[in-house]
Amino acid sequence: MKDFYAAIENILLTSDPQIIQLKSLRNLMMHSLNANDFKLSCVETLLAGMETEDWDQPDFYYHDKLNFSVRMVIWPAFYENNPHQHKTWSVTGVFWQHLKIKTYDLLAAPKRLRVNQAIEASAGQAGFLQPGCIHNIFNPSHQLSASLHIFNHIDYAQPEHNAIWYPAPRKFNLSSGALERAMHVGIAVCRNIQNKKSLQLLQRIFAMAPCELKLQAAHAIYQQRADLGKNMFNQVETFL
Repeated sequence: MKDFYAAIENILLTSDPQIIQLKSLRNLMMHSLNANDFKLSCVETLLAGMETEDWDQPDFYYHDKLNFSVRMVIWPAFYENNPHQHKTWSVTGVFWQHLKIKTYDLLAAPKRLRVNQAIEASAGQAGFLQPGCIHNIFNPSHQLSASLHIFNHIDYAQPEHNAIWYPAPRKFNLSSGALERAMHVGIAVCRNIQNKKSLQLLQRIFAMAPCELKLQAAHAIYQQRADLGKNMFNQVETFL
């Protein structure tokens, strides 16, 4: 992850126009999200954060001088957040499954939003938004999805200053169940990438997961190492 953060910093320190920087950041995001080592590093960063108290999808990283952060968001099935307008730029990549990004026009009379574009993106794809674009994110599937973001901040201490949010009828507290959703995504990613590091990460998830997720982790471990997986299943029995 350190190389990823350093690459973001190098791009932002260039004298290129903002649109060129954003295209470079988008390309960096896509290249990174299509590398297995990077995906496992993201899972590793998630797990490191879970070892702290009151975990609630915190930033992976924040650069206090260039004022950007990197964050992963886990989206529940069929969840759609409120339309909002960042006052600065942002870059978004799909880390897991699928997402739909809708952009809006703000009509003057009557003052309401109208969808002008809907973009469906799969894991490994990325895009950027320039300041002033009204948009929202929707998980159209019945499974969890995850996105990785690079945010530019006006005010890191008071994030409400960074965007304008528009009312929408659907509300949901993303904090509820966030830890379990992140573990679920971590297990799914590691199941698809079978190597020594993914096996180690699955064991870490198993150690901290609630019982129902221990079973999922044990099954993913069994697919790589049957002897170790059987041992995990035996451990789960003690919790039942």
